[in-house]
Amino acid sequence: MAFYQAGTSAGALIGPLLFTAEQAPEYHPAIGGVLGVFVAMMVLLGVQIANLMWLNKKQEKRRIANGKSGVIVDRSMTTNVNVDSKTQEAEVLGERAEVLDLTDKENDEFVYVY
Repeated sequence: MAFYQAGTSAGALIGPLLFTAEQAPEYHPAIGGVLGVFVAMMVLLGVQIANLMWLNKKQEKRRIANGKSGVIVDRSMTTNVNVDSKTQEAEVLGERAEVLDLTDKENDEFVYVY
């Protein structure tokens, strides 16, 4: 939320500097600047998704090294009520881990959602 507020404030400050009267009526440099920011945002979104996927794979390797199932299903993000034995086991493990006050790095059952 803080990044959103900072981005909004930065945009409010930079916007009038990009769109100047000398560029009217086409505003080509300003539109190019705005387009550049949108492209950079999409690239950063892709980088963040790749980072979360990598962190999930890293957590999966930690779970396997600790003798647990590598796959954990986060039922809080699904509406499916049919549960198989693998999911029930993961859910029970998750409930025990919820009680402990662990960070995402300490809890090997933590799954990043993207």
